Amino acid sequence: MPVFYGTFESGLDTKRRVSIPAPFRNRIESDPESGRDRMIALFASPEPDYPTVFGCTFSMVAMLPQVQVKLAEESVAIRKTASKIFRSILEHKIDDTGRIVLNAKLVEAAGLQKKAFFHGQGHFFEIWPMEDVDDYFEAEEASLARRILML
Repeated sequence: MPVFYGTFESGLDTKRRVSIPAPFRNRIESDPESGRDRMIALFASPEPDYPTVFGCTFSMVAMLPQVQVKLAEESVAIRKTASKIFRSILEHKIDDTGRIVLNAKLVEAAGLQKKAFFHGQGHFFEIWPMEDVDDYFEAEEASLARRILML
């Protein structure tokens, strides 16, 4: 399963296209579940106080049911968050130029405007707006969605 690390800035055009950073694309393409078809899984954070877009390969998505079972007895909030993640995952194809088209829901959920900040988190990455990046670093520790993805 690929590991995403580093931070990268990317522009978002009026058609909601954003370039996946080359190091992230290379890792996605090396994934047996995602690489052949250049597909990535994206979903908006299910937590209103952590507006971000999460991205991962389909190898990571395939592991989420096991995580869900591990967390089943922890709390209702974690179970609900895991369920919301599954319901909201969207497949995105990376085009030949390394871009994806984000749907309007993802752009709105993360408050993306003209620039996006890609933040590697190990087996997943996050896309934040360029504004208020410091606020995201503080808020990420409380995110249940991040906790689920990090297991």
